[in-house]
Formats: sequence, structure tokens, C-alpha cells
Amino acid sequence: MKHLQGKTIQTLFIAAALAVLASGCSEDPIFSAVEAEVELKDPSVLGTVLTLVSHDGSLYTANGNLYSRTGGIGDWRKVSLPSGASRCSQVATTTEDGTGSMFGLFQNSDWSFHSIQRYTGTGWEPVTGATNGFAIKNGNGFIFFFREDSMDDSEGARIIQSAHRIAPDGTMTGIRSELEYYKGSGERLLDAEGDYFITNRAVYNSSGTVISNTTDVNTSSLTALAVNGSDVYVANSGYVWHFNGSVWTRFSHDADGPVYGLTYMEVAGKRLLLLPCSEGYGEVLLDDSGRPEAYQEPGKSAASSISTSARSQYSSTMDDWLLLSAFVVTDPVPAGNQYVLYVGVMDPLEDGLWGYYSDTRKEWNRE
Repeated sequence: MKHLQGKTIQTLFIAAALAVLASGCSEDPIFSAVEAEVELKDPSVLGTVLTLVSHDGSLYTANGNLYSRTGGIGDWRKVSLPSGASRCSQVATTTEDGTGSMFGLFQNSDWSFHSIQRYTGTGWEPVTGATNGFAIKNGNGFIFFFREDSMDDSEGARIIQSAHRIAPDGTMTGIRSELEYYKGSGERLLDAEGDYFITNRAVYNSSGTVISNTTDVNTSSLTALAVNGSDVYVANSGYVWHFNGSVWTRFSHDADGPVYGLTYMEVAGKRLLLLPCSEGYGEVLLDDSGRPEAYQEPGKSAASSISTSARSQYSSTMDDWLLLSAFVVTDPVPAGNQYVLYVGVMDPLEDGLWGYYSDTRKEWNRE
């Protein structure tokens, strides 16, 4: 699930979010051509949504505030932040099934780093030694923690970053250090999932070993990562690469503009990748071996993440907006649904979290 260029991912998202907010927001959006068909809900989660996780039977998402949704149904409710923190920008978990530990990345009112803390169910415990963080990501038995170790503005914003693992008990271990980005070149941390993380230039395993090379993907301006077991997928604005544990293959996609995330989906007989981008999201269909084989727009066929009957509504609304993130949730979901899709929209009027329910509400609407 899943998140870009400029100084760091988080820095660009912040700049983009501020630009959107400066242009004004409305809590009474108009759905243009389909307004008469789809009654919009009053929004409960506005703003920039980069992360959404399942933890202990509830869903959690963050956009400055931290929200939870018990059992995947009902209203999204605010969760109290740790003492002294003003914002929660991201959440991450140590296990995909929601049984592990959940951590939050907290900021001060000026968006500067406050802390990384573990959620106990009733409160928060700070992670000792976690400083200057700009991102946390879901891992396999741990979370990834990306840190900005130094920035020298006098040198034209020379940035030094490092990647770390944080165990369920809060113990932190370094993975990769001295990643340097300077004047638009170099290497910067971007995304992570499972046992892998990426920079704009390379793919690493969770021990910090490069698994890509110059003939594969490491000079290809990577922006996003998705993982399914031993299958690793990375993407940029033109291509998706697949690694099956031994061989890399490349696939050309037609998603519009920059790709801001990559999400693996395998449910209800569907197997595909979702690519949130500057105009909605694209879909890359996968064959039985997990290899990319076709590109399509949402709703184009029965293999899509949405029904063919929902294609018109998607095309007249979501397809016009910049999507920062996409999430496939199979548990918890409302009764009668096989899955729920959530996306983070960045738009002057329609920003925030939107949802699509596989069986009970086959249309996009605000959460």
C-alpha cells in the first residue's frame, strides 16, 4: 500500500497538500454528471491520506488526525495522540493480518518530527532512539523506519538518510545508512513493504542488500513498491518490474502521469496491481505466476478491481483526481462484502478518503 519525488516522499506530499489546501476545500462537493445517481456522504476523513492499516479488529488511517473504524463498519472516530504531539501523519503495522504491533509517526504543529510510538490499545509508548523520521512502512514482523540524518541547506539541500527496522517491542536496528541525495541526484528512500524497501535507484531486502542491478531497475526513477510473498513489484511512471525471486521482468503500463503508489490485490478471483497516479488509478493484470500480462482502466473487464457497471461512475469522477494511495481490505469489512477498496484523493474539492464496497455498494463515495 502505498507513496515521491523532490526532497523526500514525505516532503513532496506535504508541499502538495499545502498547495491543495491553499486553493480551498468544500464540504459540499458536487459529483457533476452522476450527482443525481450517487448521493455523497458527508466526509469524515479529509486531507492527505497516505496510510491505512488493520489492527486488532479495527482499521486505522491518518491524515494529521488519527482515525479508527471498529470492525470496518460505522463511523471513523478520532484516536487520541500521545502527549505533546499535534499530528499523526502515518501508521504502520508489523503484520499484515492485524495481529501484530501498530506504530504511529507523530509530528509537532509545524510538521517537524515529534516521535515514533507504539500503540498499546489504550495509549502510546515512545520508541527509544527514533529521531528525525519522515516515514514508517509495514514490514514482515517489524516496521520500516526512514530517517533524515542531516540536511545542509548551505550546500543546496544535501540530504543524508538511513533505513531502520523497529521490532514489535520497540527495539530499533539499522539497515542502511549514508544514503545521499544532492541537487536532484543521488539516492533517497521511497517505499517499503514486507521484507523489501526501495530508493529511487534500487531495490533492497530488509537486511540492506541490493537485489536489483543496472540491467534491471536501479537507474529507473522508482516511485513505488508492492510485495506478495516472494513476488516483488516496483513501478515508475512508465513501467512495472516483477521479481520472482531469481529473475526480473519489465512491463510497460499506461497509467496517467506520475505513479504515487503500488498495491497488490488478490481476492474474489482477481489478481492485479493498482497504480494510483495523477489521474485516478490504473490496473496491471497478473497471470497465474504473478507476472504482469496486461494493462486496463478500472471497470474495463470482470478482472477489474471494480464492477463493469461501476466504470461510468469511476470515469466521471475518480478518473479526474490525483490519487496518492490505494488500499485493498479484506478484513475487517462490512458483512456481505468480499473486500473494500479505499483511496486517498488529493483535490481542492474532493480530498480525503474514499471507499468502494465489492458487493453492498458498488460505487465510489466519501468515507
